[in-house]
Amino acid sequence: MLVEPGPGDWADGGPQAEDAFVSAWLTNDGVSVSFAKSQSRDFPDSETYRRAYGFAYDTEYPVAGCYGDYQDIFVSASGQDFCPYVFLLTTEGTVEYIDIFGGLWHGCLCSGGPLYGFRDIVGFESGVYEDGFGGGYETVYAVDKNGRKYDMPSCITAQGNAIPSYAAGKWCANVYHSVASGASYEGVYYLSIHENGLVEINDVIVSIDAPLQIAGYCTYLGTTELGMVYQFGLYSGDQLREGTFALDLYNTDYGEMTITPISGVNLFDAPEGGYTVFTRL
Repeated sequence: MLVEPGPGDWADGGPQAEDAFVSAWLTNDGVSVSFAKSQSRDFPDSETYRRAYGFAYDTEYPVAGCYGDYQDIFVSASGQDFCPYVFLLTTEGTVEYIDIFGGLWHGCLCSGGPLYGFRDIVGFESGVYEDGFGGGYETVYAVDKNGRKYDMPSCITAQGNAIPSYAAGKWCANVYHSVASGASYEGVYYLSIHENGLVEINDVIVSIDAPLQIAGYCTYLGTTELGMVYQFGLYSGDQLREGTFALDLYNTDYGEMTITPISGVNLFDAPEGGYTVFTRL
């Protein structure tokens, strides 16, 4: 089917927002962010974060996975450290979010999609969340049409530490591993996924009794055309394996799930530019 989109509303840039040295704006393709050099005493030192996260100054970074119809944008940090997020207000009154530093660090700057439980939202504002014990932290509120405020960072944390129920369970994949000599050997990955983000892997080499056991937690970053993107930190003994992969859950009703490596360790030895297909046990 040939699709011919009409002229966009924001070809030269739409609504924009900034916090400290971070700016974000709406475009016809979704959202872009950029970073300015700043050493103001009123703001965090941009150079400290540039060295940590590897961004370049005055460079446009498009955000993947922005599928909504947006009307407003808001940028603010939350928590004790400077961790900036982009918040997007859709024309339906729902909220989407982008973890800027999390996406940059893990090689996949993408939208987290809708935050569950938010509707009839009309705007955003910064504030201090009081914990009831005399403490608190910098936060961002979504404000609905009745003036009620919702603390968004706490919802992001809850959503980030979860995996959809239809991805949870036990899975396996048969893989032929290639070696330098051109030969190959057969292996099986047994994968166990829990709804709280716990992932357990048994890497079995056929004809060898003792499997390699790997386990740890995954955190949701966002969604792209490859699927739901998760960053992971998994251990095999004292060896840490870090990286990012995408879960394609389109065929889970038919007992199939695809995992595509994005950055870091290629957990399931997928071919370059490829993926690994798992079947439900």
